[in-house]
Amino acid sequence: MCGLFEPYLQQLQGLNLESDKKLWPAVSLHSDPGQPLLLLSLFDLFEQGKVTRNFFSPADDLHQTFSRLSLLLLPTGPVPNLHSSFCQLASRPFWQLIAQTSSSEPPGHTVEDLPSFRARYLGGRFSADLYPLLVMATSRSKFKEAILQNYFSTKGQQLIAPSLQRCE
Repeated sequence: MCGLFEPYLQQLQGLNLESDKKLWPAVSLHSDPGQPLLLLSLFDLFEQGKVTRNFFSPADDLHQTFSRLSLLLLPTGPVPNLHSSFCQLASRPFWQLIAQTSSSEPPGHTVEDLPSFRARYLGGRFSADLYPLLVMATSRSKFKEAILQNYFSTKGQQLIAPSLQRCE
């Protein structure tokens, strides 16, 4: 399991984020912070003891955590959205969307809004190799720190890090 840590750390540090200096502020290094905020929100749910299995839906707890972090980072907008972040992460090998059985859309298909997302997808899950690493507080803490340092300015880190649960 320990041999998998570094490859996953590199994948988490190599998210393909949309960059736009006119749209996204310096606190998010002028990139869409949705994917990193989604990951930090998921990690926070682990810290709160709310994760009991490797399945995540854009339900109340996750939506509230994602919204809270988004508003701390970007109080005057623009605001990333949870459903797009779910879909964008699906381009990474460590995240899988789980389609509704009635959906004919290919996995990773971007949707316009949360009701459309829920009509197509049940939620998402981490890869079978990454999930056990996330259950362990020490590796989760290192992943969280890497995401903060890689995707947010010092000011951005100062805005959101205090509101995240500590890994224990």
